[in-house]
Amino acid sequence: MSQGVKLLLWIFGVLALGLGVGMLFQPDISPWYEGLSKSSLTPPDYVFGVVWPILYVFIATAGWYVFDEETGWEKGLYVLQLLLNYSWTPVFFYYQQVGFGLLLIISLSLITSYLVGMLYHVGSKAAILLTPYLLWLYFATYLNYVIWYQL
Repeated sequence: MSQGVKLLLWIFGVLALGLGVGMLFQPDISPWYEGLSKSSLTPPDYVFGVVWPILYVFIATAGWYVFDEETGWEKGLYVLQLLLNYSWTPVFFYYQQVGFGLLLIISLSLITSYLVGMLYHVGSKAAILLTPYLLWLYFATYLNYVIWYQL
């Protein structure tokens, strides 16, 4: 099997896991979420539907490079940030635990920041791919914080 096919399968796997978590924990969140006091910077719902699939392709491709090029802590940190990422949606939306969601996304942002810093230090392509995700995480952390603060 060619490297390109393996990469596509890897990307598909990461996307499928994220989609699976989203579908598994997909309650009718509209009334609850719409009723929350949100930041004036909160984008329309469709933006999340556009941004996240693109970011997941970047996250998956970065993971491909991490597992192909790196030998140390980077692999563990990559898996940890992915697990935290997958955990945030059910915690925040399904269980409606805004405070715990905030702790998760802060942890996710810090771990991903450290991972990106480590990857930049060794000149990995994964660092560049994870940077838009990291910036979005900072923004999402802010959005989660505003909701938590206004509860």
